[in-house]
Amino acid sequence: MSNSNNLKSRAVKPGGKDAGATAATSKANIDAALKKKKQAGSGPFSLANLAIIGILIGVLAAVYMFVLQPQETSSEKKAAKKERKLQSKNEKQKDVKLVKEGAFTESVNEGIREEGDVNRKEVDESPYYQEKPIAFPKPPDVRPAKCLQKEALYDTGNLTVSIVIPYLREKYQHIKGTVGSILAHTPARLLKEIVFISDGNTNEEAHEAKILKLSPLTRVIRLPTRHGLIYAKERGAREAKGDIVMFFEPHCVVGYKWLEPLVHMVQKKPNSLILPTLDYIPQDNWNAYSKASFGRYRFEWNFNLIYTNPPTGVDPETSRPFFAPATSGGIFAIRKDRFLELKLFDVPMHQWGGDQIELSFKAWRCGGSILVVPCSRVGHLFRDVAFRPYPVDVPQVVENYAKLARVWLEQPYLDAFLKVKPESARMALDANLTESRNNMANLKCKSMDWYVHHVDLELGWESTRICIPGAHNHPSGCKKPKAAPGRSTIDKVMPEADYIDWARRSEFFGNLDKHLDGDSEMPTQ
Repeated sequence: MSNSNNLKSRAVKPGGKDAGATAATSKANIDAALKKKKQAGSGPFSLANLAIIGILIGVLAAVYMFVLQPQETSSEKKAAKKERKLQSKNEKQKDVKLVKEGAFTESVNEGIREEGDVNRKEVDESPYYQEKPIAFPKPPDVRPAKCLQKEALYDTGNLTVSIVIPYLREKYQHIKGTVGSILAHTPARLLKEIVFISDGNTNEEAHEAKILKLSPLTRVIRLPTRHGLIYAKERGAREAKGDIVMFFEPHCVVGYKWLEPLVHMVQKKPNSLILPTLDYIPQDNWNAYSKASFGRYRFEWNFNLIYTNPPTGVDPETSRPFFAPATSGGIFAIRKDRFLELKLFDVPMHQWGGDQIELSFKAWRCGGSILVVPCSRVGHLFRDVAFRPYPVDVPQVVENYAKLARVWLEQPYLDAFLKVKPESARMALDANLTESRNNMANLKCKSMDWYVHHVDLELGWESTRICIPGAHNHPSGCKKPKAAPGRSTIDKVMPEADYIDWARRSEFFGNLDKHLDGDSEMPTQ
């Protein structure tokens, strides 16, 4: 026998038996195994029988589960459902409390939630809100630090506020967010109503049914055809039921305790226009929010609105209200009776543009002022012309400006306007301005000369220095390479030393500040 055969015959299986000894019996073993397997397959524990037993056990379990097991009675079901509903309501109320107390804010430029001041307590307040608060982008608290110390000191008397919001082709997302933030951050005792003026919107654009569902305080006044922003504001003011009209826009987010400081200043200065500080929401991101840079509104001689820093004076982090020469015209508070007394928007202007000029001149020159309140913050979505959902007819705007200039500017200031708007001199105006001039006289309004010597010193300085760089074909064109930063009608701004000297020679600033009992400050202090 070869070695290979020998090795093969001596191989040992795991059982330890000799392979040579078992080889002779392999056939017999196989036959026996097959016989045993056949017998097993036909016994009581065959696979088929086990499968049948498994099915029977499953059927019996199902019968017990759905038939024999005791079921909840109808009353028990109702009790359990009521308990679940109560738990859900408690959770919602916790969420409302967080919104009410400002416990969460969103990062200025990110969508993450941050912990806020959870220890804040409302004083004599119960804001309107639904069981489930209306969603809106939560603004950060960017008020000056000293505003927190003033929260309990605001005197709002018994005044109530009607918020008037004209709108045209506005996104419902913005409308809903605006209302949501107002309801969450406004005391019920102050808020009389939120009045939407639908200026010629189609049924689809008006969102009327959805707006009315937002709150019992909302109502919609439909203008069948477009009359323009100026008329819509006037109509809203006349329809308002509150003591104060808060003109607003449908793409804003108000901050914590935004309304109380405004009403407080209206209470102290009933003849004035009171403005919140407008923070910045970019036109392409409704959820972003940036604190506004410090500044104030004023005009150039072409009546364009500009936002500039005072040459000297107010601390950028001041919590005290300060005076501004002008308003942007979209967001401000005024007593309703003062609005009617001033006969605002009596100059027959069309559609859009110019109302902010009349507001500013009437506020200052007819016995009042314009105040900006740093402790009142409103995030406003600023839009370029291309992003506005309505057209702006530039020649029509210039015509509105021309009407205002002929009512409110005497010489030499009318000439200053005509230098930068020469086309307005050639316009055939479509309105009789006699009534507007008579109203100005009856209100005993002050002159433009008074305004530039007591309110906007820079505008007076610029009246003799008009220069439009590079506009060679323009009557006021000059050879200067470029205009002053952010300007279009001058190439340099008033030096700080001149501003301070001019301000010192005017007693008006000090008298105004004293009249407010130290509660506000002029830009010259």
